[in-house]
Amino acid sequence: MRQQDDDYWVNLSDTFAAVGDAGDEERSVVMEEICGVVPLDAQFGVWPKRTTPETLYQPLFGVTKTQRDPNTPLNTYAILDAVKFAGGASDFTESGAPSRCLFKGEAAEQLRDVTPYLLGLSDDAELTRRLMTHLPDKPSALTSLHMWGVDPGIYIRSELEFDEIWSQFRKFTRIWGARHGWLYFRFWEARVLRKLLERLSNKSKHWIWRMFEGVDSFVLIHTGRAFRASVSQSYCEASRGVKICAEDIFDDLRAVQHSIFCEDLALKLGDENALSFCAYEGGDLVSRISRLSMSANSYGLKDRKSVERYILSCHILGKPAEVVPEVDSILRGKQHELDRSQRLLNFALEYLENISG
Repeated sequence: MRQQDDDYWVNLSDTFAAVGDAGDEERSVVMEEICGVVPLDAQFGVWPKRTTPETLYQPLFGVTKTQRDPNTPLNTYAILDAVKFAGGASDFTESGAPSRCLFKGEAAEQLRDVTPYLLGLSDDAELTRRLMTHLPDKPSALTSLHMWGVDPGIYIRSELEFDEIWSQFRKFTRIWGARHGWLYFRFWEARVLRKLLERLSNKSKHWIWRMFEGVDSFVLIHTGRAFRASVSQSYCEASRGVKICAEDIFDDLRAVQHSIFCEDLALKLGDENALSFCAYEGGDLVSRISRLSMSANSYGLKDRKSVERYILSCHILGKPAEVVPEVDSILRGKQHELDRSQRLLNFALEYLENISG
């Protein structure tokens, strides 16, 4: 995101391209879901306690043949967002694990509790157990006990030493764009990174592959799902001279955030038959939400909250909101989009109350 803009990447302005078909080209990324993953529970009466779900042990800590040298042991690292931890960066220090902020200097000091950190992970560490534990009867904010579902970062297997991997990844925390200046690139958000790499996977030469040179594989855990991925080292090496440029991923990041927005709203609606008034042959709820978000954009509703209010209003009304004359006048008004979208939602809720009363 831009340093002066807290929510840049989730802005839903402009249009969003669908994921292109890579065709028969060799793909630079192999992404496979790890099935059957069950997070750890409180493990009452269990000794010794596990630190990793059985199905995740091999991809995170197991002995495996590397892309470069099958005889070289792999280290396990995590890039974790301090803001996801109740104790911030202090949790990393107290864990005893090797850790270092990916920012440097004044930024690292001033933003220490909201920045990404590289940590060295071991299969017997208490921190590892916390990251892999889910206690449904406890608040998600109680990160001193469990962090499954908080999605705090990404996990890396590499032969590189700690300082080498730190030096490599920190180069990508900020990227330069001619149109927008310096932007924070939050590559440690697992869901965003997975979708972004899938979009770029048919490009054999791209600066983003430079980030994974020397990385044998990585594990992405988000929304209760786990994926093991690897980037071809031949593509990493071929991309060494490619200049880092924000414009090269700008539209892809927008499309990724749009996709996540649609998936999250579909989950919130909870009914696959919702918004059926705009259904097309073969279209699911996520695609219907996507189409309605484009309609919202056409009325100048581009903020995430505004778009969501528009779609919820359509859901309540059971039709495209703009076909209602009173709503059309609201949408075409001169107020700020957040004010217009709130008026729209209020109208829809009042309509629901009237027909229910």
